[in-house]
Amino acid sequence: GKWVKVAFTQLALVGFSAVFLIPLYWLVTSGLKTDAQLQAYPPVWFPHPITFKHYQEGFASMDFLGMLRNTLTIAVLTVLGS
Repeated sequence: GKWVKVAFTQLALVGFSAVFLIPLYWLVTSGLKTDAQLQAYPPVWFPHPITFKHYQEGFASMDFLGMLRNTLTIAVLTVLGS
């Protein structure tokens, strides 16, 4: 009856959530893996040890604060102009 419909709805919501959250999890954890773990087959789902090397290199290779300033400027001006 009604509990079957509710259970099915909840199961469907969990499934749809997984479809969207697994790629996000993979994106974040890929940045925390060592180079060997990134190339490993089968894939490594839980990085150990965790390294922030890739995030440090990424932020060091671009003008992050300049880009953040530009983004905030556009966002603030857009909000004020609307």
